[in-house]
Amino acid sequence: MEKYIGMKIKEQRKIRNLTIASLSSKTGLSESLISRVEKGNVVPSISTLRKIAQGLGVSITEFFKEERDLNEDKLVVRKYDRKKLLIPGSKTKYEILSPDICNKIELLQVEFEPHSEEKKLIHLGDDEEECALLVRGELEFNFGSEKIKLYQGDSIYIKREYLESVKNPLDEKSIIILMIVHNK
Repeated sequence: MEKYIGMKIKEQRKIRNLTIASLSSKTGLSESLISRVEKGNVVPSISTLRKIAQGLGVSITEFFKEERDLNEDKLVVRKYDRKKLLIPGSKTKYEILSPDICNKIELLQVEFEPHSEEKKLIHLGDDEEECALLVRGELEFNFGSEKIKLYQGDSIYIKREYLESVKNPLDEKSIIILMIVHNK
């Protein structure tokens, strides 16, 4: 998987006629790290992938897309084929629900462990709007002075700049479907 992600990053960099040095300058990452990621010699963190995606002006999910003809594989994501994103130090699990054809809208299933608190939800880019539907359990969204509790079936428009944390107060997992709309 590391080699595949690295190939996709290199492909996107070449499409934009960027050198490793210029991508390094845009991202603040070292040329050495970018080179090792592109070669598949290192597993990049979500933070590193986010910086590279922002430097390239693409969604982080661009690195997980596969090239295929327009067919069922381009339109449908089977439950057993979902790509998973893991954030180091976090127990929250992310699964990409969007098919490869999707560029402007991304869907993620986000699973919160019992009694967990996530300081930040995954952030794929600065040009996005987000909305979530709670499909299981309860969650508390902390926007600083305001806490909003969601129950199964509730939805919320997420003001990213004010979101401080998301907490699962239950003894069981809570799951949201997170929709991210890229405005670019």
